[in-house]
Amino acid sequence: MGEERIVHCADSGKIHRLNATAGAIWDLCDGRRSARDVICRLVKRFDVRLAQARKDVTLVLTQFAAHGLISVHDARELS
Repeated sequence: MGEERIVHCADSGKIHRLNATAGAIWDLCDGRRSARDVICRLVKRFDVRLAQARKDVTLVLTQFAAHGLISVHDARELS
């Protein structure tokens, strides 16, 4: 679907549509990377400022967690 990504939550049965940025973040959520790792990779991949990448990743990971798509091991990592 172009740059849009579709994610199905097996627990809730809901479908989530992700834009290109959220899709890139989703791809990096493998359970091994920290939020800091994801931020650094986005800075390199999209050539964005660190502050913007931190803001975007924090927002997206918070939304993923709120919808039950990921588990956040340490909420302090998102601040």
